[in-house]
Amino acid sequence: ITLRALNNMTSAGAVIPYSASRANGAHAYANPSGGGVLSGNGAEVDANANAALDTQVGSTTTLSSGSTISLASYTSNLADAKGYGIVIGGLTVGVIVTDANANGNIKSRLEGNVTSGTTLTVETYALNTADNTENLVAAGSLLAGNGLDMDAHADPIIDTYISGDVDTVSGNILVRTRSEGHAEVEGNGITVGVGISIGGTAGEATVSPTINTYANGTPVKTTS
Repeated sequence: ITLRALNNMTSAGAVIPYSASRANGAHAYANPSGGGVLSGNGAEVDANANAALDTQVGSTTTLSSGSTISLASYTSNLADAKGYGIVIGGLTVGVIVTDANANGNIKSRLEGNVTSGTTLTVETYALNTADNTENLVAAGSLLAGNGLDMDAHADPIIDTYISGDVDTVSGNILVRTRSEGHAEVEGNGITVGVGISIGGTAGEATVSPTINTYANGTPVKTTS
């Protein structure tokens, strides 16, 4: 018995690669450039890859197999945000706000009962990448104010568990969570002004998964 929930991954847990014909993930870009005696321009860029996967055997279900029993959820969340801005004029104000969020909620849950089987596996694999790099704001004028505000978050919630009764299986019982996260921000701000020039760049990157992995059925046992 095999149950799988997949997002940008194969049934074997391999990432489906990004290509021009298969643009996996969320990608957002902005280029609010302008010029004039008085010009104000900016942009807000959001890329969100927050897939929710739930592979579940419900509490009213009983599984019985002469072979393996496997529940799994595999996800790859890629969020890519980029902003570029160039302003030239007598008075320029440009702020670019970029957010890349690769979070999501992934679950593999055995809440029902198992009366027979060989091996039993309940697992999740979450790969979360928040890429908020290559951002640029540049301004030149008598008075120039420009900046970048960047955030990248890879903060998934992952639940992998057995809460039902596993009466007897003849092989191994495996409950496993695998989480890989990467969050990165990068920005450059350039101002050139004859009178006053002000440039500010702020960035925050977090990788903070919440993981719950357990087995608390009564009983959970194997004859192996």
